[in-house]
This record gives sequence, C-alpha cells and structure tokens, in this order.
Amino acid sequence: MTRAGTDKVAFSSPGDTYISRNPGSVSYTGNSLDVAVQGDGWLALSTPDGTVYTRDGRLQMTATGELLSTAGYPVLDPGEAGILLDP
Repeated sequence: MTRAGTDKVAFSSPGDTYISRNPGSVSYTGNSLDVAVQGDGWLALSTPDGTVYTRDGRLQMTATGELLSTAGYPVLDPGEAGILLDP
C-alpha cells in the first residue's frame, strides 16, 4: 500500500494529554463570523461539562444573535457570559 498526497493524518489513542499551541493556517472562509486566533489567545466555550478552551475560530450565530462554535456551544466573553450579537 502506498500513500499519495501530502495531507497529514492524526490518530487518537489513550495516554497523555497534548495541547498544541501552534498556529494553524489562515485562509478566507467566506463566513464573516470566522476568526483567526493569534498569539496565546483562546476562545472560551460553555459546554455541559463546564468551560472549555479552543483555538478553532469557525463560528456561527443563531437567529437570536447567540454566538456559537460549530459544535453548538456558546462562545463566552471575558466575564464568562454568552456573547450576543445583533442579528
């Protein structure tokens, strides 16, 4: 079997936790809500298990203006309140 192409492949396995702080590639997505996190910044999300942090800047907005991650979790402001935008 051979592997064609240059795409990187990653697999998860039980063991140590690893956090990558490396910047991802920045590209135009066409979504005006998407952001690129630079430096040591993180986005805080409210999940059923508590606050989690991500560098994934793909965002969406509900009809009522709630800013959400692509997984549907509310994006939090510095005071840990959900962010509401003017729809």
